[in-house]
Amino acid sequence: MQHGGVKGTPTSSSSRSGTPHYRLHFHWRRERDPKMKTTVIIKKNRDFTRMYRRARSQTGQLLVTYCAKNRLGHNRIGITASKRVGNAVRRNRAKRVIRAAYTGLEGQLPQGYDFIFVARSRTAHCKMQPVQEMMLRQITALCEAPKRETETP
Repeated sequence: MQHGGVKGTPTSSSSRSGTPHYRLHFHWRRERDPKMKTTVIIKKNRDFTRMYRRARSQTGQLLVTYCAKNRLGHNRIGITASKRVGNAVRRNRAKRVIRAAYTGLEGQLPQGYDFIFVARSRTAHCKMQPVQEMMLRQITALCEAPKRETETP
C-alpha cells in the first residue's frame, strides 16, 4: 500500500490555547496484486433466472450452489437470501458470511465460471469456516462433474 496524502481540515472547536484542532484524512491507494483473481458481481435478474434454469446445482444444509461456465475468462458471483432465512439482519449476515467464504477461496477456484450461492436458514447462525468448507466441496464437485450426454441408439 502506498500513502496517497494527508488532508487536514480544521474543526469548529478549538483548544484553550486558541489553536484549531485538525482532523487528518488519510487517502490510501491499493495497488492491484497480479495474483488476485478478478470476480464480478451478478446483478441482473435475467442472469439469475438463466442460472436457475440451466446451471448445475449442489445442495447442502448451509448453502445451495449453482455453477455454469461463462466465456468471459473470469468468475462472476451472485448471492441471494430469501425471506425464509429470516429478517433483514439475518439475511444480510448470511450474505456477508457467504461473501467472506468466497473471498477466502477465490485464489483456489478455477476461472471462467458463474456461481450463484443461495443462503439457507442455518447460514445466518454459523461461522464462515463451515460455509467455506461446504462451498469448496460443492464447487469442486460441480466444476469437475462431466456433462450429461444423451445416448443415441
